[in-house]
Amino acid sequence: QARIEVHRKPLGVIGSITADITRTIPASGRFTPRQRALYDLVLGAQQAAMDSIRPGATIGQLTQIARRYLRDRSGDLCGPRTCDAWFIHGLSHWIGMDVHDVGDNDWPLQPGMAFVIEPGIYVREGALENLPKTPANAAFIEKVRPAFEKYKNIGVRIEDSFLLTESGLKNLSASVPKTI
Repeated sequence: QARIEVHRKPLGVIGSITADITRTIPASGRFTPRQRALYDLVLGAQQAAMDSIRPGATIGQLTQIARRYLRDRSGDLCGPRTCDAWFIHGLSHWIGMDVHDVGDNDWPLQPGMAFVIEPGIYVREGALENLPKTPANAAFIEKVRPAFEKYKNIGVRIEDSFLLTESGLKNLSASVPKTI
């Protein structure tokens, strides 16, 4: 049992909380070099965010840390733009009574709060074609097309559920393997 707090209101001692985890596994059973490179980048972004979790930090700050990690370490992996351009969702959401509990990304983290850390990169078919038809987007598409063609249809998300306790961060999904 864990004492959790969601929406800054104690819920008391409950038997369980709703959690959320994701692992990306290649359909073939083996990672290609490209899949591995993106997977390792996402795993590193998750670790960078996890290493920064402490009372008083916010989900917004953790998101910036993960995005900075992707920018600083992606090199030309995703073309002339860094891989954070393909990180198209938030880094986190609250968990507790519901899988996606409502909450504010600017709340300071406090012991008793439960949340996920879920960076992801999705280079999906049609992403470039769905951009508004503007001269700026046409120039962008021309620049990124080679990398896009190399990585299109590769998506990676790694998601774990956490509880911040008085003694530190508890990974509620730690028993689920996530390294290649």
